[in-house]
Amino acid sequence: MTDFLSALDRPTAQATGLPGRFYHQASWFEEERRHLFPKSWVPVAFTSEVASPGDLLPVIWARWEILLVRDESGALLGFHNLCRHRGMPLVASKTNRRNIVCPYHCWGYRLTGELLATPNIGGIGNGEAEGMDKSTLGLVSIRTGEWNGIVFVNLDGLAPSLESFLEPVEARVSQSGFDLSLLAVVDSDPLRELSLKANWKLFVESAIEDYHLPYVHPHTIPEYAADYAVSESPGSYIEFTTKRSIGDAAERYRQSVDGAQAELPMWPITLETGIAESVVIFLQPLGLMLITPSMMIFSLVLPQSAARTQLRTQTWFIGEGATSPDYSRARETIRTLFAQIIQEDIPMMERLQETSELREELNFPTRFSPHWERGLHLFQLSYSRMMQQSLGKPAPGATQNATR
Repeated sequence: MTDFLSALDRPTAQATGLPGRFYHQASWFEEERRHLFPKSWVPVAFTSEVASPGDLLPVIWARWEILLVRDESGALLGFHNLCRHRGMPLVASKTNRRNIVCPYHCWGYRLTGELLATPNIGGIGNGEAEGMDKSTLGLVSIRTGEWNGIVFVNLDGLAPSLESFLEPVEARVSQSGFDLSLLAVVDSDPLRELSLKANWKLFVESAIEDYHLPYVHPHTIPEYAADYAVSESPGSYIEFTTKRSIGDAAERYRQSVDGAQAELPMWPITLETGIAESVVIFLQPLGLMLITPSMMIFSLVLPQSAARTQLRTQTWFIGEGATSPDYSRARETIRTLFAQIIQEDIPMMERLQETSELREELNFPTRFSPHWERGLHLFQLSYSRMMQQSLGKPAPGATQNATR
C-alpha cells in the first residue's frame, strides 16, 4: 500500500497529492462523516434563514437530518430532524410554526423540543399509553452556535467552545482591520444554491489557489495579484491573501450603472491605507469565507456523498452598500460576477471527480505549484492529519511513521 503521507509531507515543490480514492470512495466518505465532521464545528446555515421566533429550518448534510429552531425566547436550538416515534423527518422545508408536528402520526413537540402530544396512541381519543413517559421522548438536541450571521453545529457535542474555535479566525480578520460589524445582508438578495457533482474537497482546493485564474477565468479574473501570500492556523484555518492598490481594486470592483461608474463602499481600513486586501479563509474542516475590499461572501460546504456537494452562499455588504437602493444594481452585478466565477470552475471540479478513479487505478501522483498552491498543499496535509487523529490510526495507505 502506497505510503502517501510521507510523499505528501514534503516541501510543496516535491510533494505529491492525495490519492484518487479520497475523492470517490463511498467507504472513505463514510469515515469522514462518522469520524471527522461530527467532532468539529461545521457551518450549516445562515442566521437570516432562522431569524424570527417560530422559524424552523431543516438542513441535510452528509446524510444527517438537522432541524434548526428559533424558539419563542429568540434562542437558537438544534435537533435531529427525526420524530421519536418512528424516525420520520419532522419538517420538510423552511416554515414558521408555534409547535413542531410530525406529518406521519402527528406527534407534537414544543419549539424547545419537549414532546407535547401523542394523539390516539392508546386508542381512539386516547393520547396516553401505559409505560410511555413523554418527558423522556423529547427531540434529540444538537449543539449549536452563531457567529457573524452564520450558524454552526457540533454533532458530538464535545468540541471546544465555538468562541475558542473561531478565536484564530477573528484574530486573522482583525489583523487586516476588517470590522465585520459594519456588514449587513440585503433582505431582498436570495441565497445562491448549487449542487456540485464533485467531492467537497475539490471545491475547497479550487477555492484556495489562484494558479488557474487566467486560464479558467480569462474574462472574469484575467490577472494574477502580484502580492500573494499563504498562511495557516493549524486546526483552525488556511488562508491566502492578495493585495492591490486601492485604485486597482476600485477598477476591479467598479460597476457600471446606467452609464455611470458606481463603486460599492469599501472598508475604512482600505480607504485609510490605500491598500485593498482580499482574503480567502477556509475554516477547517468545512466552510469558506471570502473578504474583498467591498463585501464578504461565505459559502456553506455541505457534503452529501463522495461525489456530491451542496453549496449555499450568502453575501454581506458594507454600510450603505447593503441598505441604499443606489447600490442595488452594483450589488447584483458583483454577486452575479462571483456566481459566474463558480460556474466557470464547475466543469473543472466535475471533470477531476470523473478522473479520480482513473488516477487511483494508475497510481497517478499529482503535484503542486510551490507559489500558487501552497494553500492547497497545506489543506491536504491538514486534512490527512485531522483524519488520522480522528480515526486514531494512520489514514488508509499510510504507515505508522509516515508523518514527521
